[in-house]
Amino acid sequence: MGPSAFCGRRGEASPRRSCAFGARSARGAAAWRCGLLLSFLGFCAGLEDDCVLGIVGQLVSLPCVLPQLVAAVNVSIAWRRGEEVVLRSAWMDDGDVEEWSVNRATTPGDAALTGNLSLQLPAVEASERPVNYSLLVTSGGNQSGAELCATCLRTAASFSSPALRREEGAGPGGETAFWCHSSGGFPEPAVYWLLNDTEDPPGGSVWTLAAALPRSLLYNVTSRLTLNVSDDASVSCVVENAALGENLTSTCSA
Repeated sequence: MGPSAFCGRRGEASPRRSCAFGARSARGAAAWRCGLLLSFLGFCAGLEDDCVLGIVGQLVSLPCVLPQLVAAVNVSIAWRRGEEVVLRSAWMDDGDVEEWSVNRATTPGDAALTGNLSLQLPAVEASERPVNYSLLVTSGGNQSGAELCATCLRTAASFSSPALRREEGAGPGGETAFWCHSSGGFPEPAVYWLLNDTEDPPGGSVWTLAAALPRSLLYNVTSRLTLNVSDDASVSCVVENAALGENLTSTCSA
């Protein structure tokens, strides 16, 4: 087995990024509008089917604005995740607001004055599937309540910039191996290799393993490319996170 070296450390190439860290994609942001029912209650519906995109470990707000509830009294609201209540708030006749929540979920402090009942989750956790949230409002004698807002949350996290290492004479025929490693992202990424920026590697030359950490569900990925390559060729490893529209690239070149 021949010597190995990290490409970036040798100064052959530095990682390149083409990404939007922590940014909500245009597809992930739902637009909202509210309309009056026969009572003062309203209906708030998403104009798009796409979920809100939350970045793992960061705060996310699930939008719900009901201006017709401004100055209302004797009203209670409940945000639910599936069938589980994660926040309950009651607006009393004397103007006091009582709120209870799970995992520090909140609504804006001026919700009773503005009608902004958006659910704020302080630290998003990774989830393999979109999670549905809904807001139930009850008022006065209407104990059954009405579901006024509904949305879903999908999650993502950026991967680390790929660490690319070159190992000479690693194959049985003296081939060169290139190792690419990236960590801490979500969901499972796609990894692909490029020769001289445009060419795909030969079939059977790539091995890739992506594994999710048991508790956080964040992924680590390692990929190996083994082939005969000329001294003047460049080899690039690309880690793609489609959920974020993020491509991270590292390149080894002569």
